[in-house]
Amino acid sequence: ILSFDMKSKLQEKTLEKYKCLPCYFAKEVKTGFEVSIFINNKLILTGEYSSKKSGEKDLARKVLEKKLI
Repeated sequence: ILSFDMKSKLQEKTLEKYKCLPCYFAKEVKTGFEVSIFINNKLILTGEYSSKKSGEKDLARKVLEKKLI
C-alpha cells in the first residue's frame, strides 16, 4: 500500500471498528512539527516531522503496520 493511501485505509479501519475518524494534531517545534494521532479520543502515536502532511501520512502507516488499532 502506498503511503498516500495509508490515511484513507486508517480512516476505513477506525470507522469500522470505532465509528469515528482518526484525529491529527500538530504543533510547531524547533525541528518542524510534532504530530500526534488520536483514535477514539486516545493518543496512539506522536513523532517529529518536517511537515504536518508527512507526519500524518507516516503516523497512519505506522499505526497500520504495527496494528495499533
